[in-house]
Amino acid sequence: MINRMPEKSAKRKAWAQPQLPLDPSNSVEVVKVSKHYTVVSSSTGRIASAFLWRLATRRYRRDLWALRDVSFDVQRGEIVGVMGPNGAGKSTLLRVIAGISRADSGEVRRLPRVAALLDLSAGFHPSLTGYENIFLTASILGIPRDEMRARLPAIGAFAGIDHDTLEMPLRHYSSGMIARLGLAVALHTDPDVILIDEVLAVGDSEFQVRSAQSLLQFAHEGRSLVLVTHLVDQIEHLCTRALWLDAGKAVAFGSTDEVTPQYRRYLNKRIQQRRSLDLPATAQQTTPESNEKPLAITIERLTLVNEFGHPATTFETGGYLELQAVISPNEDVEDWDLLITLLNEVGDTVDEFTASEKGVELESPAPPGRIRLRMTPIRLYRGRYTFVLQARKRSDISRELGPAVEISFDITMTLDGIQPLVCGTVPFELEID
Repeated sequence: MINRMPEKSAKRKAWAQPQLPLDPSNSVEVVKVSKHYTVVSSSTGRIASAFLWRLATRRYRRDLWALRDVSFDVQRGEIVGVMGPNGAGKSTLLRVIAGISRADSGEVRRLPRVAALLDLSAGFHPSLTGYENIFLTASILGIPRDEMRARLPAIGAFAGIDHDTLEMPLRHYSSGMIARLGLAVALHTDPDVILIDEVLAVGDSEFQVRSAQSLLQFAHEGRSLVLVTHLVDQIEHLCTRALWLDAGKAVAFGSTDEVTPQYRRYLNKRIQQRRSLDLPATAQQTTPESNEKPLAITIERLTLVNEFGHPATTFETGGYLELQAVISPNEDVEDWDLLITLLNEVGDTVDEFTASEKGVELESPAPPGRIRLRMTPIRLYRGRYTFVLQARKRSDISRELGPAVEISFDITMTLDGIQPLVCGTVPFELEID
């Protein structure tokens, strides 16, 4: 007599055990994956759904597609970033890869050992202590207790949590402590793939820098990561390729240098549209007051040099950059200042300041002179940037005293360290003589 497995049980078992990637150089392969949810669009339908789901709510139901034909792959030793606006399907994608949710169509092939950090709880139980949660995670992954016990000092040191705190129930931890412990456990349980959903945004800057360095080392060892974040700078720094999702569809997938500029332009366009909608009609119709003397001060001969004093247009994060220019007054100007703006490749302001804000004493009337603006070390992520210089009225910085001039440059960076950046606090040294 032949015992046959029921069809539903066979499908359930096949789904519970994901297939290995077809390409041995890949750790994750996502092929035309779609996932939808059924939602009820009215309160009447929600009440009826409690009693007669199939009949009473048919007219109120609609399908919400969280993912629609999404395809991409993650190579071994690679960090892939996933970005997109809220509701784009980023978290759903990670849940499908992890095996927590089942795709309606398509296929996910991945290596077996996956660590998923999809929220601040990181799969921990709040009533168990930190130590108990560590051993619980290890047992799920099949790591022997003795082996995990040997890793406890490294886990505690990475998370910055002492022995007494690890003996406390997790419900007494802050959200940052839980996130740090979850990432520490994930990095010390030898997974093939780590799925991270916004966890790196939690914690102080020192922990974020240390976490990023650990993830780079993790990838250097030949393992893979899929990182979901709203911080485009983080993706540009950590990821070799990026996936842009919007409304459940893959808008672009490819090199980070190609995808993130497209996404930044998209975000910048949305911000400008929102600002135009928020402005009252009278404000949109007003025109700026024309300047009485637009050529009172001219700035010319802009040059960028490296630490050796040689002209250059490409610099490296952590290195040296100096901007040189010449001020040429066309008449006596008593009330003047110099406005300097640093823009990224899509026109967003990275930093903006005046010479007086940097403590530079400006002679009156404005004399001919030289401008030297030094950035050392360079605290910028890779990309293209532009300096914009313009003479303005000191008492009314909106009044222009001459034409704006600009010069662009490129920043490269290696992936063997972190140079943290807080927008608006880029260090500059400014001299005018």
